[in-house]
Amino acid sequence: MKKHEPFEDDGRTIADMSGVEMPSLFLPRKPRQPGQDNTPRETSGQDRPWEEQEELTAGQKFWVILGALKAALLIGSVYLVGLGLIILLMVLFW
Repeated sequence: MKKHEPFEDDGRTIADMSGVEMPSLFLPRKPRQPGQDNTPRETSGQDRPWEEQEELTAGQKFWVILGALKAALLIGSVYLVGLGLIILLMVLFW
């Protein structure tokens, strides 16, 4: 077994935790930075490259919604078929 060595602090700071406070349990709120105002800041295109795309047209929005609906119905149908098989097996073997 390794002998317990005394802790030796070399003075380096890995993360400054001086501004961290305990969150309120009863009144949750968004933490504010000192000197920060509530005005929205301008974001550059490099911060969010997925937002560089132009706005979708009405037809494109329609097809995106139908695609999401198709995916949801496909997943739901798998669960429905599985549940139906389980009920069928329970009826047959009961």
